[in-house]
Amino acid sequence: MGSHSALITLATLLGLSLAPGSIVTAAAPPTVTTPATPLLSQGNQLYQAGQYAAALDTWTQAIAQLGDSPSLDRAQTLTHIALAHLQLGQWVSAQDHIDRSLQTLEQLPPSPQRTFSQGKAHNVQGSLWYSQGHLDQALEAFQAASLAYTAVGDRLGQQQNQLNQAKVLQSQGRNILAQAQLQALQDDLASSPNSPLKAASLRELGTVVRLTSSADRGQALLEESLAVAQSLGDSNEQAATWLQLGSLHQDLGQWDAAHSAYGAVLALNPNPTLQVQALVNQFRVKTRQNPGLWPDLPRDRQRLETALAQAPPNRTSLYAHINYAQSLVDLATEPTAGSSVSLSPQPPSSPALPLAPIAEQLAQAIQTAQALGDPLTEAYGLGKLGHLYAVAGQWPEAQRLTQNALNLAQAANAAESVYQWQWQLGRIYWAQQQWDNADRSYQGAIASLETLRGDLASLNPDARFSFREEIEPIYRQYVSLLLTPRPSSVSQSPGFPLSPISSLKSLVPSLPLAQSPRPSPVTQANLIKARTAIESLQVAELVNFFQADCVTLKSVDVDQVDPKAGIIYTIMLGDRLEVLLSQPGYPIYHQTVAAAHNRIENLVKTIRLNLKDPFGLPKRELQALYRWLIEPLEAELAQRDLETLVFVSDGSLRNLPMAVLYDGEQYLVEKYALALTPGLQLFDPKPLVDQTLGVTIAGVSEARQGFSALPAVLTEVADIQSNIPSQVFLNDKFQKTLVSSQLQTQPSSVVHFATHGQFGSTAEDTFILTWDDKIYINELSELLRSGFIQEDQAIELLVFSACETAEGDDRAVLGLAGLAVRSGARSTLATLWQVDDRATGIFMDHFYTYLSQGTLTKAEAVRQAQLSLMQDQDLAHPFYWAPFVLVGNWL
Repeated sequence: MGSHSALITLATLLGLSLAPGSIVTAAAPPTVTTPATPLLSQGNQLYQAGQYAAALDTWTQAIAQLGDSPSLDRAQTLTHIALAHLQLGQWVSAQDHIDRSLQTLEQLPPSPQRTFSQGKAHNVQGSLWYSQGHLDQALEAFQAASLAYTAVGDRLGQQQNQLNQAKVLQSQGRNILAQAQLQALQDDLASSPNSPLKAASLRELGTVVRLTSSADRGQALLEESLAVAQSLGDSNEQAATWLQLGSLHQDLGQWDAAHSAYGAVLALNPNPTLQVQALVNQFRVKTRQNPGLWPDLPRDRQRLETALAQAPPNRTSLYAHINYAQSLVDLATEPTAGSSVSLSPQPPSSPALPLAPIAEQLAQAIQTAQALGDPLTEAYGLGKLGHLYAVAGQWPEAQRLTQNALNLAQAANAAESVYQWQWQLGRIYWAQQQWDNADRSYQGAIASLETLRGDLASLNPDARFSFREEIEPIYRQYVSLLLTPRPSSVSQSPGFPLSPISSLKSLVPSLPLAQSPRPSPVTQANLIKARTAIESLQVAELVNFFQADCVTLKSVDVDQVDPKAGIIYTIMLGDRLEVLLSQPGYPIYHQTVAAAHNRIENLVKTIRLNLKDPFGLPKRELQALYRWLIEPLEAELAQRDLETLVFVSDGSLRNLPMAVLYDGEQYLVEKYALALTPGLQLFDPKPLVDQTLGVTIAGVSEARQGFSALPAVLTEVADIQSNIPSQVFLNDKFQKTLVSSQLQTQPSSVVHFATHGQFGSTAEDTFILTWDDKIYINELSELLRSGFIQEDQAIELLVFSACETAEGDDRAVLGLAGLAVRSGARSTLATLWQVDDRATGIFMDHFYTYLSQGTLTKAEAVRQAQLSLMQDQDLAHPFYWAPFVLVGNWL
């Protein structure tokens, strides 16, 4: 991991309040053993009142009176002075004084008082490192403090230190460890009286929970923290928690609630740092919601700028400066909320605000960060300034600034910052038509994301910005870059020049505009890259779905999988649909279709709605979709010897059974066997092993837990038993423990669930029904995997005969694919909507009959079962046969 948090980076991009400097140092400096002069006590009082500069002056006078002889008084006063410098953002002086404090303590004979003072000094040292973004050093210092507190039996010091270490772990992206440590601390404090530490620990636990697992539970913990702080009458703790509640509401797009939460911070009149954060975040909320709703924005700006000018020059205030500048850029260029990330660089439009003053503000923040020795904050400011120059259309300057930001982030090994500046640099190169440089930058950004896969997995999917707005566009833009025809000459927009700014001259030297390479058609190399990128996006979505890096990629040569199968990639890129056909022995075939994303989404929605009605048939819409997806490939398909079409579908197309695509005379399933897959590297595409198939069947036929009865399940189970040897757990026998025990003692190659279930856009929305409970997808995957300990074993097929995907949810099929991936199954057969009970039984009877013959692929067995239903006049409507889809390995 790098030394800067992915969570902090993503949060600060949106103006959130994960304050880099929010480590617990102490409510007040540690008490001096025997004050040599009244100046020490006077300094303590000033510090407690938040008058850090006055406290620093007082302690500086005290240290002069104490002299140079080593003593506890001198060591602790040096620690006080370091703490005051830290609060004022004077990090070089803080480091100097904490080093002198520790050196003084080393010269004293061992004693409990010396050990205690060493713990306090290391705690301040850790806070200093943390404030500068040096997280590894911060963790080492806090661990040293923990050893000292343990040695002298200081339980409060240990608890404070545990909180600090958890914050560092969270900032390193090690969120599981951070959450475990915070939960242990909260358990330890549960029976203790209310205290600021208890409020702080609840707040930090709520923060990490809301970002990693559950917004609802995170909110509950934050509200509990607020109640503790209110019972103490502690305005600072209340304000800090309101700040996090505001961030939670902002994540979820709950603008009014976020605005109120930040207003509560300001009403409490907390310390200046919290005030500045609340003002910046509240301003961000107003600009994202709709600036037109807030006629008092000019007054807000004046108040905010006054607060920023008065804030001490520390890392938190610098982030506030930079985030405020970013809000002004957004206000200047995006006057309304809800604008999506473009899939190609856009020419600059006339800004609504002058950009030069914003650039000046960013430049000042950068120079302050340089003076403080904080390279990551400097990189953050440089990157945002680069973005501003890109907005102005001054591409060479934008390129130089972004490259500087990238260099600093790479030097700090901060991959979670690196990918953002690589992505921005790619867009800047693209705008200048420097194709090779743009390609390399996008590849670098995706490679950096791969190293962060575990961190990104832990981001709460309820916070839609975390993936849909900050991660997914990188992949889509890269694919768009690879598949975009390249013009023959550079047509760079002149943009809107910024006024000359003296403070920027050293940062933005002039760069010559690079010339565009010669135009070329989309090459096979680029088509292969695009195919790889879209598969990588599918993997990233699965990781985000499970909130865990549980995806193991297989080493698969896509072009050597199945010579009789054509892999069709459908990629929606805003204003167009890109269709790729990949088959072993052939070059990738590529067609671009002028079909806008929203037109496809609306068409799929209409088709889904009508297909679920057995008395309606949207043939016109099905033909339209056929013209977009299949017709561009028809001539090529006719020349190839194909038996199966495997779709790697995009967006809402994943929730549509491709079997229903209609050419005016035939459905697609009448021509080919069909399957869906999120990517060939996710599954082991091997045919059914040469073995006698066995089935473990678990089902519920009776009405349970508010779900309707499925009486045909009894016939379905009997028909399967007549085809394949089966172990059955029906109704009250279908309990988690019984099925788990069966799979562990007698693993089956096929596991069949004949029960209600739902596949949604998150793991929490995806479950199957047992007799008296629900099994959610994470638990189900573990249950299934438990039966296959040896690496060469796998579930050949998972079947869900009565489940459905959540309506209008384009991520729901991820649950189907993800369950197979996580449980080690080769493929999944399921229904996209709840089918007529009798039709399901007939389909399953035919399917298992064909499968047990051992001569057909899984996809062909599905196809033949569907054709059988189509020949029954009562079941010929697609409502009955279309929703059965095979996901994963089709062989």
